[in-house]
Amino acid sequence: MTDLSLDPEELKQGGVAMFAASDGLYEDFRQVAREGRGLADAVDTGVFGGVGEVVQAVERWEGAVVPGLRGRVEELGQFLAVYAVQHVELDAVTAEVFAQYADPEVFPVDPGSRTTPAPE
Repeated sequence: MTDLSLDPEELKQGGVAMFAASDGLYEDFRQVAREGRGLADAVDTGVFGGVGEVVQAVERWEGAVVPGLRGRVEELGQFLAVYAVQHVELDAVTAEVFAQYADPEVFPVDPGSRTTPAPE
């Protein structure tokens, strides 16, 4: 059986990083949206007629795309936070099921190649 155990502290830090990434995504896109909405009044549209489309795209991204992306990132963060606590019991089951069903041609796993040693 292949050992797929993970360090709970690294999982926790991964969860923290996902929530930080979500906040960063929100903050970065807020600036894009703020500046994008200002284009309609600030740009000479005689040369570039696509300003209205840019403003619409920014509004769509702000209203639908970015919240959806943030939701997926935060769900991953939640999963990592929970798995960090519950991983001990789940690792044995996951490793057993993985070894049973995973095609080694598709998922080659070399336990010696991990960068983090397995918890004892």
